[in-house]
Amino acid sequence: MKRLKQKSPPLETKLIHGPGTLRFRGSVPGVAQTRPVMPAEMPERATAYEKVLESLQWIEPKSDLIAQAFYRRLLTKHPELAALFAEADMPRLGKQLMDTFSWAVRHWGDAPLLRERLKALGLRHKLLGVSPGHFDLVGECFLGALESELGVAFTDELRHAWVQAYLMVVSAMQDAYYASA
Repeated sequence: MKRLKQKSPPLETKLIHGPGTLRFRGSVPGVAQTRPVMPAEMPERATAYEKVLESLQWIEPKSDLIAQAFYRRLLTKHPELAALFAEADMPRLGKQLMDTFSWAVRHWGDAPLLRERLKALGLRHKLLGVSPGHFDLVGECFLGALESELGVAFTDELRHAWVQAYLMVVSAMQDAYYASA
């Protein structure tokens, strides 16, 4: 008997904050519900980690473009955040953003190392004035930048996998916001 593949529910994109409560809600506007198959076949049962790791082959060569698209999108949609970047070296910041995601994906299986380094990164963001609510905006814009730069390769499945990767990174970073003083 042939098994029918179940369509996953629409992606939810609003983060709910707090220790152990990080999740998306809502929907991503303008995202088609069906997409062509990714150029490089991924196993149907591949884990989110495997999908995100494999996607780095398309992301890393375009990391400068993705970072530029991300910051352009973030600052266009949310000009109130411009003050956080007033003195930033944007090309360097973009490289750090993309390097952090690549590093996190490659170390996904090492939870203690991830938590330690990403919590330290979260503390730096907290000290710079980044609020927990900003992570919602960043996630939406980062996923949008991946979609715009990867095109049809950014399938619904890959989007869901990147949401999981983003939540892993944000959850660890936000530990710094909720740690006891």
